[in-house]
Amino acid sequence: MKTFLIVILSFLTYTAFAQKQSTKFGKIEKADFSWTQYALDSNAHAVILYDCGIAEIDYQSGIGDFFLKYRRHLRIKILDKTGNAWANHSIPLWESGRDREKLTKFKAATYNLEAGRIVATTLDKKELLEERVHDNKVLKKIAMPNVKEGAIIEIEYTTTSPFYPDFVDWQFQYGIPVRYSEFRSSYPDWFDYKKHFQGYDFDYLKINEESKGNSLIGGTRLVTIENNWVAENMPALQAEPYTSNINNYMVKVDFELASYNAPHGFSKDFTNSWKSINNTLMERSNFGEQLTKGNTKFLSSIVTQLVASATSQQEKVTLIYQHLKEKVNWDERYGKFVTQDIKETYNEGKGNVADINLLLVAMLQKADFSVNPVILSTKSNGILNPYFPSSRQFDYVIAQVKVGDQLLLLDATEKDLPMNLLPARCLNDKGRLISKDYTDWVSLAPTASHYSATSMQLSLNESQEWVGQLKARSKDYAASQKRAKMKDKATSTEDNFDFAQTSNVNTENKEDTDKALIQVADITIDNVMDGGDLLYFNPMTIGQLEESPFKLAKRKYPIDFSYARGTIYSATFELPEGYEVEEVPEKMTISLPEKGGTFSYSIKFLDNAINVTSQIKIKQYLFAAEDYPALQAFYNLIVEKHAAQIVLRKKTE
Repeated sequence: MKTFLIVILSFLTYTAFAQKQSTKFGKIEKADFSWTQYALDSNAHAVILYDCGIAEIDYQSGIGDFFLKYRRHLRIKILDKTGNAWANHSIPLWESGRDREKLTKFKAATYNLEAGRIVATTLDKKELLEERVHDNKVLKKIAMPNVKEGAIIEIEYTTTSPFYPDFVDWQFQYGIPVRYSEFRSSYPDWFDYKKHFQGYDFDYLKINEESKGNSLIGGTRLVTIENNWVAENMPALQAEPYTSNINNYMVKVDFELASYNAPHGFSKDFTNSWKSINNTLMERSNFGEQLTKGNTKFLSSIVTQLVASATSQQEKVTLIYQHLKEKVNWDERYGKFVTQDIKETYNEGKGNVADINLLLVAMLQKADFSVNPVILSTKSNGILNPYFPSSRQFDYVIAQVKVGDQLLLLDATEKDLPMNLLPARCLNDKGRLISKDYTDWVSLAPTASHYSATSMQLSLNESQEWVGQLKARSKDYAASQKRAKMKDKATSTEDNFDFAQTSNVNTENKEDTDKALIQVADITIDNVMDGGDLLYFNPMTIGQLEESPFKLAKRKYPIDFSYARGTIYSATFELPEGYEVEEVPEKMTISLPEKGGTFSYSIKFLDNAINVTSQIKIKQYLFAAEDYPALQAFYNLIVEKHAAQIVLRKKTE
């Protein structure tokens, strides 16, 4: 299997210059209303016309310290109703103790062309909604008013931040085209910031040479480092199915403060190491301190009673894990820090990811297991940069426990997953083990697959409907998804079949997540077309792949299936009396390069019956972008074969 590397450059080796634009708020060109389709991308639902960010470090004499000032000016054209989503934005504001970022200036407007006139509908700063994500982060949410097809929205704001070590990161590329994007940075040369680039479409990014300027700060004239980047006509990077997080592959630049070197000899090294991050986390009251004896004392009698009947180490882990899943409900919030002491979580029966999984670590400790937390970045949060030690990259925590010679990764938030599986959101390359003694990388590669098998025995009734019995068996991630769907009463019934009429449904192991989920049902399928002496039907009555998930002309980023996959479908059709086989699809077997997957389709003639079997196996979970043409051809052939029909002819006397 191939390995993959997201290219993160510390410095781009080429330099070019672009024509800078200076755009004033409210000065909208009528010409931008004249087109209803973007010339460079006819599929675009919206276009970023102008996006300019300016970040600079200044000095605040009142408090005797530096601060980070950030201004952004954004203009977007909405082309259709799907593009309306781009009229909603948010401004993140971080807090820590008494220090907090502030939104100091804000103005926004929606522009529509009415009777040949540009009409503006403004949005005031007081109309912004506020959402607290967690203790250290607040979102100012922007919902632009009077948004119609063809409207142009404009937002301009300024924030100030005491957290100047965390410089502003800038994204040049999005899921819609960007006509013009510019980012300028300026900071005293006392600060040594490292710049990390990611993405693929660097041809559209024009990078100016780094220059030096002068600034008067606190009565002292300092040399400043000034950077300017301009992107023009940056294409959209479209997300397709089986993408871990499209933002991992967008063109962007991140800053990392390596050191601070002031005159007169004062200096400070800001470069974190994974060891220092480990030590800091273990000392935090909302992380490592939760695992100390004082905080976990209440668990002693609880755990002793739980494992009293266990006859093995594996059974002890299972009993603790199952008890916690039943006792505490996940509130569907991520986080690497607890929101309350683990004792409160246990008593209240509800908590976020850290509340639950650090409680799991504590309970396993009480049972004398070697167990530690593992922090990770979920797929929605993005891929980790292992060369950039920062705890802010992580948004989740799980447990690693040693049972005999095995190291198990556990997450007690999902009630429909067996103990040995992590949720798909966690399968994101690697995590970092945190402990009082050492720290190391931990692989998050999947340990199980998504497997399902369906078999049917069918005959044709007088109404020319296929009737018979179905048996469906699913394991691991497939079973988990089915169990979750069955519990969602708002969208599904227990039979969990939306392809046919079913009755007398019997479900085995509905609650036992360690066993395969088995469903047996009586089934009626109406898919026969009567053509006089001929009957036509598609034997792929269920499980038909109607369209390929891979439709891009070219894909530049990896294909992530999350885990290996296997789907088997087998149906036996009893020939109706008086009919014989006229035509059947040809059998087929195809394979992906390097044994990445196989597809087989076969037809067998039995006594007065036809058996059709389709089997799709994706043996590896991650494919390189170079494999995309092969995957695309592979799935196109499956779609074509799954659409093929069987033809029966009435016998002539």
